[in-house]
Amino acid sequence: MPSKTPYYIGLMSGTSLDGIDGVLLSFTGKKINLIKHAEIAYPKALQQAFFALFTPANNEIERSQLAGIIRAELAAQLVDTLCCDIDRSQVRAIADHGQTVRHCPNVAPPYSVQIHQGARLAELSSITTVVDFRSKDIASGGQGAPLVPAFHQAFFSCQKQHRLIVNIGGICNISLLKPNDTQALFGFDTGPGNTLMDIWATQHINKAYDHHGNWACSGEVNTALLAHFMEDDYFMRTPPKSTGREHFNLAWLTDKLATFKSRNKGPLEANDVQASLTALTAHSLTLGIAQACAQADIDPHKDLDGLYICGGGAFNACLMTALKTQTELAVRSTEALGIAPKLVEAAAFAWLGAQSIGQNPISLSRATGAVHPNILGAIYPA
Repeated sequence: MPSKTPYYIGLMSGTSLDGIDGVLLSFTGKKINLIKHAEIAYPKALQQAFFALFTPANNEIERSQLAGIIRAELAAQLVDTLCCDIDRSQVRAIADHGQTVRHCPNVAPPYSVQIHQGARLAELSSITTVVDFRSKDIASGGQGAPLVPAFHQAFFSCQKQHRLIVNIGGICNISLLKPNDTQALFGFDTGPGNTLMDIWATQHINKAYDHHGNWACSGEVNTALLAHFMEDDYFMRTPPKSTGREHFNLAWLTDKLATFKSRNKGPLEANDVQASLTALTAHSLTLGIAQACAQADIDPHKDLDGLYICGGGAFNACLMTALKTQTELAVRSTEALGIAPKLVEAAAFAWLGAQSIGQNPISLSRATGAVHPNILGAIYPA
């Protein structure tokens, strides 16, 4: 290979359905060498196709395959952009998370579905491609999510204190990192991240998301409504646990609001609901931190180095303020650890792809509940 240090590409599509984030990078020990990052938006028709696949309907097989083909073609365009200044023979592999359309870890038997076309992407890009990272974890008794705590531990742990990484995408997950350990001490989904806020913003201000949380900050938290939201039994469920749009979605929000209105007099202002949904993310995250620290037998205010935020939620100033208030901990973005918050998940899957290519098992027993370490991912050679 022309380069002694191979490059890897990580591709990530989240529950926001906005498109694909991509990074080109290499790894040197615990250092991430970011070469380039880029993104490509989903066309509206593809967004709608994926959204329709979240719930059962007719002709799912054909519709999912066609959506996957279109997405693979977009991914190949993104790879071309990432590789425009290098010899692509230096890229050892593409690691593509795919687009999650079903995540059902608690049914019998459990499963999780990501739409991707690894063979097509490998053919279009002429680069070995790794996909389907969640299936092996589920097959060995895990939840299939979150997978990123292993990456967080490898690159974000510190030598003297526990550190807590918070990924706020559509769903919020945490990684409690132990000093000088090879595994994440604890990791799980705490509940909704941006997904409910985005749904409400789309309905009421005709925007895909609440920019910087400005709309939420114009309202007031309805404490009774927040308490009603927090009655959901997911929040008190013992980890390991994971969730997704199958649980926290428009139907969930509609039902919660209808039940609340039937018990309480007076109107609910739309911006107050948004403020309460923002508070829900902060409160459920704070509860999750307490659960993790209790099981780890540590005092968050004495033993934690603070919270490091990644994902789109890091840019929601209203949410960040709420987190500081709720947790009483220092809140920073992962920029302080050397990588921009928006790029962490794509970088994580680039690393997971590198582990797959290297046939390196990953232990996620304290995050997903898998009973043994696994080599994750299915490899499609170029």
